[in-house]
Amino acid sequence: MHGPYAVWWLLVALCAIVLAIFPQLVDWVALKLGVTYPPTLILVLAISMILVRMLTMDMALTRKESKIRRLTQKVAMLEDVMNKGK
Repeated sequence: MHGPYAVWWLLVALCAIVLAIFPQLVDWVALKLGVTYPPTLILVLAISMILVRMLTMDMALTRKESKIRRLTQKVAMLEDVMNKGK
């Protein structure tokens, strides 16, 4: 697993561990934010994190597809030059 992906999953695991050790933390944050049912806060944050992760993955995939397309075009041009030289 590459560095940025590993860091992401380590942060998720760290958050889960902190919430498991200090469950009252969720109640405190929910109270400060005005959320009446604290477990809802966990779900909203989890869904938000998933959406952010999906967006970053889509952006990375788009960049990689663009690079692959350019490399394919360069290889095709090189093959054309090599075939003309024969």
